[in-house]
Amino acid sequence: MKNHLIKNQFKFIILLLLSTFSKIGNAQVNIIQNGNFETSANYPVNAGFLDFPINNNSLTNWTISSNSISYHHLNHLTMGSPVGGGSYHIDLNQTGAVTQQNIPLVANHSYQLVFSRRIHADMNLPQSTAIAQINIGTGVPANNLISSTQISLNSTHNTWQQVTISFTANVTANYNLSFIGINSNYAFGGVCIDLASLVDITPSCPDICHWNLNGNSINSYGSAVHNRLGTMNNHAVRFITNNLERGTMTHSGLFGFGTMNPTWNFRTTIDNRDLNSPNPNTRNGLQVWAMQPICSWGNGIRVETNSLGGTKALAIAGSSTDRASIWGNGMSWFKNRMQLGGISPTDQICDDNTSGHMLIVNGTGLVNGVNLLSDRRFKQNIKSIKNVNEIISRLNPVTYDFDTKNSLRETLKLRIAMGLLPRN
Repeated sequence: MKNHLIKNQFKFIILLLLSTFSKIGNAQVNIIQNGNFETSANYPVNAGFLDFPINNNSLTNWTISSNSISYHHLNHLTMGSPVGGGSYHIDLNQTGAVTQQNIPLVANHSYQLVFSRRIHADMNLPQSTAIAQINIGTGVPANNLISSTQISLNSTHNTWQQVTISFTANVTANYNLSFIGINSNYAFGGVCIDLASLVDITPSCPDICHWNLNGNSINSYGSAVHNRLGTMNNHAVRFITNNLERGTMTHSGLFGFGTMNPTWNFRTTIDNRDLNSPNPNTRNGLQVWAMQPICSWGNGIRVETNSLGGTKALAIAGSSTDRASIWGNGMSWFKNRMQLGGISPTDQICDDNTSGHMLIVNGTGLVNGVNLLSDRRFKQNIKSIKNVNEIISRLNPVTYDFDTKNSLRETLKLRIAMGLLPRN
């Protein structure tokens, strides 16, 4: 007999734990406190009941928020309790209400409210009816609702049956849960409630929330946006290939490739390892490939800025020295020289040569509206030179071959030429 009693007590404890914690493996824990109504400051005697009037605080974690409810022992009128419901349950009577306050819910999370209900045992006539409403919201009893469900019972609902209500919280806040008696044609009883639980059934994150190295179809789940890649603190994102750091996005949003310490919004740096590559393209700091087979009127690189003369739209520098600039108002500047047509000088020389002509033109050109210094309009005190033929004969005209090793070789296409020798 004693062993049988211990076994039953152990079974009761297991059932109680199962009723309090649902799906522990998925971290789904009952948010409701004292959902089986077992804890109270006052208990009815065996098979009896107690009436708790409005504002009575006898029932732990619950407030009697309208009229009165009855607190039943499970043997009262042999109504019993649902499996795992313990020794006590509540009766909403005709218009009683009980509320649990400050239940924390998270915006866009899905929840499931589960409880057991039956009609009072004395309501055994066919015309017996009892109605209850289950509200989740703010206020006491709960109003301003995010969920409201009404149940209607009659004499056929004389056993404990489970009710499941699913809903989604619209904002993160503390809410109230109320079981409210709406109507009963029996003055001393109505809908009986027991074994209430509220769990968050939102998946921790379905597969579509996670980055997949085999490819992604990521979307938003609930209020959280999962199609993001980065850090949630003040640390940088670092990019690594072949166990070498190649670039970074700093915590302040500066982006760099070839450098781990960018000081500009975007910076790409070529380091010495690229010199070992047989492919010269790997030595390009930035390459924009805009090669459509049709005339798309697009831009390989487009730089937008204001139209002020003091704003550089594009600046080209070498060895930390500005070499060319284009301003927002269209003005351009070149420090050393500008070449139009012919062979690219960068394909022939590899030094910081600043000598030579400021402007080199290979080919014909069309110029409209140009002012030349040879124009008579820019000259005064004009006098004729005497003995011109004698002076010209002293210039010693010659024919010659250009020295192709000279630093100006990229500007000179002729091998045999005629001219003067102004220098020795």
